Amino acid sequence: MSPLRSLAFAMLCCACRAGGAKSGNELEQRQHLPSETTPAAIDSSLSAARDSADLLGPIYRVLRAIGQDRPTVESRLGKPSLATRETKPDLDDSTTTDTLVRWSYDQLAFTFLLVGHDVLVETRAAVDYAPIIVFGTQVATPDHAEARLGVPGATQTRGDTTVLVYTVGSLEMGWENSITLYFVRGRLVQIGALPFLD
Repeated sequence: MSPLRSLAFAMLCCACRAGGAKSGNELEQRQHLPSETTPAAIDSSLSAARDSADLLGPIYRVLRAIGQDRPTVESRLGKPSLATRETKPDLDDSTTTDTLVRWSYDQLAFTFLLVGHDVLVETRAAVDYAPIIVFGTQVATPDHAEARLGVPGATQTRGDTTVLVYTVGSLEMGWENSITLYFVRGRLVQIGALPFLD
């Protein structure tokens, strides 16, 4: 999936606010709630990472290690606090629709595409999610992100939300995964991991 297609799908899934970005006050209130736990432990080298590949690869792996389907996610995190299901026009074929299932937890959100089975299309974490909190402080604004990670593969701004998309992977190898950084009013609020989908 190209960065632009990843961005389009991320914005479709995001709908800027639906189950997504929280305001600064909501984030401050959430910091006092207990954190979710996952079996995925962040590599200690994350805080010492020097370039975008060193930063983005571990973040992507941590977010994807939580689970690839609904039964796995539920077995690790319990029932979601919010679950929604909706159909949207298919981005590649206007004659068909996609069914998206979104699960939300306190600091995590998952979007699954139903195609006879679950396909996890995005795992999203709040910036204060413990395994990625160090990374969040390094890219707290779009300017910090570009200074630390370079120019993103794609950028979109809608209202007060800006999404930067960075590639994790290689087109030469035939795949590219993406990390999406969601900023609201110039502050990082969520980080998403989007896998390569063929």
